[in-house]
Amino acid sequence: MVITFRSLNADGSYNYTLGRGIVIEEDGEKYILSVILNIDELRQKDEIIEKHHKRFQQIAWLQSHEVRAPLARLLGLTDAIYTDLIEDREELKQFIHHIKQSALDLDAVIHKIVQLTDTDKKVDK
Repeated sequence: MVITFRSLNADGSYNYTLGRGIVIEEDGEKYILSVILNIDELRQKDEIIEKHHKRFQQIAWLQSHEVRAPLARLLGLTDAIYTDLIEDREELKQFIHHIKQSALDLDAVIHKIVQLTDTDKKVDK
């Protein structure tokens, strides 16, 4: 039998504990052999791992969605310029404006990702 429970300390804090026990029968008598372990540190590490997992999911979503959109625009715009689809100077200015805006959008997403990874360092502490 395995149980996990929380116990209240005199100072108002809680300890998380894992209890494991078995019944042993010897010479017609039954005995309970049990082990109790404080698992506070293990729970804290599990919480940190869970926070990291959520953060990595956020980063993966940002990379697969928000990074791809401006990058795809940049690729399309530069392909159009490269293949001479632009007719005049005014159209070229518009393309350059869109390229700059896409680069700024991409830069903003990269900053979000950097902030998320910086937050991960703080989660460890």
